[in-house]
Amino acid sequence: MDMKPKPVPGVPLAVPAPPSIPNLRILFVRAIELGRVRMSQHFRDQARLRGFSTLDAEQILEEGEFVSGPKFEREYCSWKMEIFLRLGGKGWKLVVALDYTADYCESPLINLITVHQIGIKHAKPTRG
Repeated sequence: MDMKPKPVPGVPLAVPAPPSIPNLRILFVRAIELGRVRMSQHFRDQARLRGFSTLDAEQILEEGEFVSGPKFEREYCSWKMEIFLRLGGKGWKLVVALDYTADYCESPLINLITVHQIGIKHAKPTRG
C-alpha cells in the first residue's frame, strides 16, 4: 500500500531546497527589523530559567554557527535549525524555525522554540 502524504494547502508535497546560510541570516535580520519573531511558551520558560534574553537570541541569529539544519519540518511547514554562539563566557544553542508559508521578501517569520546552555564540545556541526 502506497502511503503518500495527503495534500495540505500551502504545504509542499516534496521537500523544498533549503535556504542557504547567508540567505537565512538576511531573513533573520529582516524578521527582527519587522518584529516578526514569535516566542513559544517553552522558549519563554527556558529563557527565564536560564537568564537568557531576546537580545541574546538576536545576537545568536545574527552571528551564531549553524550546528544542525536547516531541516524541513512538514508538520509545522517550517525550516528548523540549531544555532550556537558563546555569549558572556557561556555556550548557548538556540533552536529556531523559519516559517515556510511566510513571504520571505515582505515579512519572514521566525519562531523561537527553545534555548539550551551547553559546553563548546557539544556544539559540533551536524548539518542537514
